[in-house]
Amino acid sequence: MLEWIKKHKFEVAIGGGITALGAYLLHRKLTRIPKNVLLFSWDAVQRDIFQELLDEGSLPFIQSLPHVVDMTCNTEFDVGTATRHQHAIMFSGYLVNYTGIRSNEPEKNDSPPARYGGISIPRAYTVFTRVRQWFGPNKPYIAGGTGKPVNVGDMLGFPGGLLKPAPPLEQRLYYNREGFDVFDDMAGGIAEYPPEIVGSGHNIGDRFLAIAENRPPFFYMFHFNDPDHTGHKYGTDSADYRRSIVNCDQVTGQIFKKLASSNPAIIVTSDHGMGCYPHPTTGEHVKNTHGNSPYTFLATNLPIVSDAYEFDVTPTIYHYLGIPYHCFSPRIQGESLMLPKAPKEELATRELTLEEEEELLASHEFEVLAPEP
Repeated sequence: MLEWIKKHKFEVAIGGGITALGAYLLHRKLTRIPKNVLLFSWDAVQRDIFQELLDEGSLPFIQSLPHVVDMTCNTEFDVGTATRHQHAIMFSGYLVNYTGIRSNEPEKNDSPPARYGGISIPRAYTVFTRVRQWFGPNKPYIAGGTGKPVNVGDMLGFPGGLLKPAPPLEQRLYYNREGFDVFDDMAGGIAEYPPEIVGSGHNIGDRFLAIAENRPPFFYMFHFNDPDHTGHKYGTDSADYRRSIVNCDQVTGQIFKKLASSNPAIIVTSDHGMGCYPHPTTGEHVKNTHGNSPYTFLATNLPIVSDAYEFDVTPTIYHYLGIPYHCFSPRIQGESLMLPKAPKEELATRELTLEEEEELLASHEFEVLAPEP
């Protein structure tokens, strides 16, 4: 045996080096400890109507969060505001020039990089896939759901919506797919609406509450479609639209209460606004669509220091979890809302080495602030 080792010492050295490198990389993953995160998207919440409801005390859970700021949708590259590409930006930190998703209509999207003929975002770009990869064996339990198989579920790559073939609606509870351990793509709203509005009579609030198990570490994403559907159907000045936003607040609060003992970070936001803008040709005040409605909100218990753009949501989550997103390729286009605006350009214009990761992360330690009682 000794003679064999002497004869093959070069191969032994290489093999030992590879083994050592593998052990080092495994050690790095095993020492990455995730935290608990909640991300909520309330579809199509117009900023000024949200503010009116907040001021009158109709959104008690949002009011309990320490930071509520304005958020503006990213509309670079001449895109309007619609569900598919705004959620692609929110869930990745990339603009349409990287995701290929620029419209609700797949034929208007760039494929590649978008998958399935322009329907879905590149899998490797989503926060769900990257959190799963970064933490490896220590990954959090990643679960969630959407009320919209079209434009959200199919944008993430789940069969349904425009992505065919797909199982029947009631069977679309997916496991271990697209970065999620569990994903509810069965549609529905919080309240009962006519079938033509939401396409399903299921009570999505109860389903999401069941998914949100208090089993830390966890990362949950829940998307409520109620404001979008009621805004399109009844208009933004209707009682139905306002009630749908109040319902989002109630269910979000219920889910947070169920998980509060695990002290999760929470971000509540919207993909875009709804109506409330003059039509570009007629000048008529539009109230039931959102082709040009970039103004909405963001609320959180993280110590953010500025108003938000949509592409800042995912980098903020990475920052909180200690993931060095400045090292990603392609470079993340958004920035953490917990960083001052001043160093944004400096950090964004250079690549960090692996040796610089620890120093960068160690210099930004933050606490999660509990909502007010």
